[in-house]
Amino acid sequence: MITTAKGLGGSGAQVAAIITNERLAGLPSHHHSFTYGANLLAAAAANATLDIVREPAFLANVRATGDHIMARLRDAQKRYGAIGDVRGVGLMIGFEIVDSDGAPDTALTNRLAEAAMHYGLILRTSRYGLGNVLKVRPPLILTMAEADLICDRLEALFIGENLE
Repeated sequence: MITTAKGLGGSGAQVAAIITNERLAGLPSHHHSFTYGANLLAAAAANATLDIVREPAFLANVRATGDHIMARLRDAQKRYGAIGDVRGVGLMIGFEIVDSDGAPDTALTNRLAEAAMHYGLILRTSRYGLGNVLKVRPPLILTMAEADLICDRLEALFIGENLE
């Protein structure tokens, strides 16, 4: 497999080429990352974005929806022993996955992250698949109804993967 990106994208535009064989297709969900997280186009849009983010109502919604998701996760924590610490700020939320002794359970964390796709969720893991934290990172424009949908799907994931 040959991948090139930086040489083609030297102008700042997001350009990439991947040459591969079908047998190499697929990427583990915890490997989703990219070089162009901040490019020239994103930099040009930064002022407009910052103006929106600075609005008190916008930040109030981020706090409210984030608090709501964390409250629902803490409620689920009481029912599912595999959910350890729940923590976050705004909509940057993470919750630990632990075994019956409370020790980090990386294998279960990765299994949950993979199974989450079947429930319409994209969850990242900590330490690129080597950690035990599942990350919930919805968009900052999340509505309360969408926050409930995420939580309902997480609950279905927990039930489907027998976390009880």
